[in-house]
Amino acid sequence: MDVFPSLNTVVLISSDVKVIDWCRHALEPVFSVRVVDSVRPDSYALSAFPNPVLIDTAQCGGAAEKICIDIARRSRILFLVKSDSAFSLSHIQRYHKSCIPFPCDSDLLRTVVKRHLPEANDIERIFKKPVRSFSRKVDISGFEKFAGSSKIVTDLKRRLAEVAPKDLSVLFLGESGTGKTFAAKLLHDNSSRKDKSFISVEMSSVSESLAESELFGTVPGAYTGAVKRSGRFAKANGGTLFLDEIGDVPLFLQPKLLRVLDTGTYRSVGSDAERRIDFRLICATNADLHKMMQKGRFRSDLYYRIAGCMITFPPLRRHLEDIDEIASSFLEERNIALSDRAREKLMSYDWPGNVRQLINCLKKACMFSKGEMIYPEDINF
Repeated sequence: MDVFPSLNTVVLISSDVKVIDWCRHALEPVFSVRVVDSVRPDSYALSAFPNPVLIDTAQCGGAAEKICIDIARRSRILFLVKSDSAFSLSHIQRYHKSCIPFPCDSDLLRTVVKRHLPEANDIERIFKKPVRSFSRKVDISGFEKFAGSSKIVTDLKRRLAEVAPKDLSVLFLGESGTGKTFAAKLLHDNSSRKDKSFISVEMSSVSESLAESELFGTVPGAYTGAVKRSGRFAKANGGTLFLDEIGDVPLFLQPKLLRVLDTGTYRSVGSDAERRIDFRLICATNADLHKMMQKGRFRSDLYYRIAGCMITFPPLRRHLEDIDEIASSFLEERNIALSDRAREKLMSYDWPGNVRQLINCLKKACMFSKGEMIYPEDINF
């Protein structure tokens, strides 16, 4: 953990992957979440900073009162209390701390955390002198093609820009149609591998019987009619491999994928020869991988391997103010504009299919429009 985190940082103390995923999904579009896996005195590098600290009460054991005393003077404490928890609320009440039921509505969690964020003068008061901001400016110019200027989209582009130069696995979370595939290509284009291949595989469209040969390739004689064929791993060598809908990777294939990621080697179907491979992996899903792990449909070891960094993409209904910019970027090259009433109609809809649905809607509107302007009657959801 950084010794000097930004004021927008929230510290989460938990080792429960369900709690961690839920908090990240709810908070990371707006806040920076730092995870600490246990409550230890040496965990609090924030000793002089009043950043919010979310504590999973399952981590407290019998030391709840001591924890309240230890960190009461240095941080704003929020306790996450599970419905089946035996945690006593008396310590929370005694030390005037706040508790949040787990799970709760994501908007509620964001609202409560926002109320507990420190002000810049909190730090000045601690040090008794002006302190420069420790937040680092990030150049997001490489992600300007990702349309949107709202705070939630700007924060998303900033997160993408931070991760792009770091050669680690990335997991994109979010509903279908929120721009994960487009962002994966932008991430590649802004990485050190930009001059190499970007290979995209939509796992939901690959049949289970062909999935292994699609990824690993085949050699002659592997099965009846098999020919030498390079798989997606070989094609992505040196570059980036994007596995969309990673939750659809067949269960039998998951340990083989994990082995590739762990060893950097693979074998084509029908071959005993080990081949070395080097690629950056980006995965995306709109599924709840944690529920899939609980049901035995997704391996937990693979999950932890691909989730080197998780980035959540917001649904369009959470940033409707970006619709005008998204629509303009699409319509400009077609020399068509939106009328004010058409714009209002677009912004009054909740877009369950997100940006993909918006673009398809605009394509149809262009077909129905009779001139250089789109009117409400041209728009059909």
